Amino acid sequence: MVDTIALSYLRGERSLSAGELAARVGLSRSSMTSLLDRLEGGGFAQRSVPRENRRRVEISLTDADINDPDEAARLLCALATSIHEHSVQLLNAPTDPG
Repeated sequence: MVDTIALSYLRGERSLSAGELAARVGLSRSSMTSLLDRLEGGGFAQRSVPRENRRRVEISLTDADINDPDEAARLLCALATSIHEHSVQLLNAPTDPG
């Protein structure tokens, strides 16, 4: 699952730009936006804009304590819910019959 792959890259770095993370996990910019929305919504990651380069968006892990079993369960539940909602949106999207 791309969400967990992205989290593992973020865990190994202090922060990555959205473009760097997209390249590492092999996603387009639009797909990366959806992934970041899910990770932020689940409380796993956060976006920030550095003062020295306002065009760059940096992604980093939140301070959530995934070593606490209750917190880890809450975060995983939030991520699963976010992934489910995204999947439902994709399934309900109009398709081109042509």
